[in-house]
Amino acid sequence: MPPGAAVRFDNTQTCYGGLDSNGSAVVTVTEGEVVAIVNQIGDTAPSVNLQQTYNGFAPADSGNTLYAPIALNEFYGFNSSFQVQNISGDTMTICATYSDGVRECVEDVEDRASATFLQGYETHEPNWTGSAIVTNTIGGAMVGIVNQQSDKSAASFNMYIGGASMWALPSLLDEYYGFTSAFQVQNISGDIVDILVTYDDGVRRRIDGIAHGGVATFVQADEIGHTPNQAFSALVRSLAPGTTELGGDIVVVVNHDLINPGAIDYQYSHNPMPLD
Repeated sequence: MPPGAAVRFDNTQTCYGGLDSNGSAVVTVTEGEVVAIVNQIGDTAPSVNLQQTYNGFAPADSGNTLYAPIALNEFYGFNSSFQVQNISGDTMTICATYSDGVRECVEDVEDRASATFLQGYETHEPNWTGSAIVTNTIGGAMVGIVNQQSDKSAASFNMYIGGASMWALPSLLDEYYGFTSAFQVQNISGDIVDILVTYDDGVRRRIDGIAHGGVATFVQADEIGHTPNQAFSALVRSLAPGTTELGGDIVVVVNHDLINPGAIDYQYSHNPMPLD
């Protein structure tokens, strides 16, 4: 394969289980470096016309603790699921601890294999949204993604291995050509933090008292002061409680979706950029 070229792997042909299988993969090369993305495309019911995309992981993107700022159970028709891959070299048990206190574990996950967590089959309350922290029994390296899906739209994002106290959100939407954004902020520090969001249109909002592992949700359609039909950006800060001083680390995920989706999937998600 020459420099700059790409190769495509069709998992309906190459997956070890064939159709209806769910697993993971490791991509290696004889020399040099590569990058990878994964497209997940629904071609049979109930996922027809749904597509989700995420970035592949380099070894430097792995960690012994992973953070998922969004987890959903029947939340306005949306459920989520996690796929967590063991790349440690040894067998491990992988556990997800959720912000509502639920804890789920998958035992005996072999090296390069993955564990699946389906929030819709766990014991979360209906119409629940929260977050999760993923750990393992040997302190080994893992990577993970979160899938979000309804019967009309779907999107994926990469789990985090660490956070920052400031994040840049360069793309937010309020009824912009039909699209509206929401983002969820997870506190991954060991202390309580306040969350301050400063939008470039002058709107500011602060949510105080977010506990470790807890989340703060910001829906742009509900923010007072935005001018509809606009695109804008924001700076998200973690603050020490009751102060304007920077606080502990947080992580953020942004979702964009049509307010009134049609027959085609119009949802997409992205991981914003840490600033410190």
